[in-house]
Amino acid sequence: MDSVTMSTERLRLLMREIEEKKFDYRICSADDIIGPGGGVYVTANSELNEKHLDWFERRNPAPEGATFVDVVLYKGTSPSSKKPADVPQDLELPKERARTAREREERAHQQSRAVGEKAEAVAKQAGALYRNIGKQDFSAADLRHPSSESGLKEFERQIKGFHDAVQTAMDEYLSGNTLVMDLILRYQLDKKTVRHALNVAAFATEMTTQLALKDQGEGQEYLESYFGKLDNEELLAQLGEDVDQADALEGEEIEEKRRLLFKRELVEIFRDCSLTI
Repeated sequence: MDSVTMSTERLRLLMREIEEKKFDYRICSADDIIGPGGGVYVTANSELNEKHLDWFERRNPAPEGATFVDVVLYKGTSPSSKKPADVPQDLELPKERARTAREREERAHQQSRAVGEKAEAVAKQAGALYRNIGKQDFSAADLRHPSSESGLKEFERQIKGFHDAVQTAMDEYLSGNTLVMDLILRYQLDKKTVRHALNVAAFATEMTTQLALKDQGEGQEYLESYFGKLDNEELLAQLGEDVDQADALEGEEIEEKRRLLFKRELVEIFRDCSLTI
């Protein structure tokens, strides 16, 4: 039975319809659902309820973005008797929404793969550089050796490539596509140290996001509690922009600047955790 990608909004409607009309259906997760740190928070084929949907939505860092989940619908209430079933036609996702979900999954696969590959490239280049120098107590003169200089330039290039891949992945994550973080945790790597580093980086990034958005409520501006009393002038200064424009900033512009600064901080957190483990 193929899985179906549905928004949590649609899943709530379907769950309530099943409960109210006493339909003999169960909505289950299509795959293991990975949480912060790489652990399995919901196992494949687990029956989902509205508390699960609440948790999926809390993970979504986009303030108004839809949250999608891959599910399988079974007919039969007992695990031994359940049989795959199609989603009732009147509750099918619109074609545009389904296409968006497929595109979202493709982007998550591409960007998580890029992060994993770039991280591994950084680790391999660091190892090659170390082997070339041949000792831990190297001096500045060792680094000026032609072979070391070329190795350092390549290392800088790999670091930049990793930074760019992380930045693109953070854009996707902050748009509400939490699948990109899950796939980073699932990416198969040859080096255990790199795998551990990415696990730590993904966990730190998600925890920072959850803490930043946990107090978000009605009447609060986006990321207001996270940035505290940061005024417009300080906000522009941290972004490296013209502080003379501070008085002209309003509503959506302030929100966009906060979003940009927050993304930069997440990129730095992810990158720094990945490269210091």
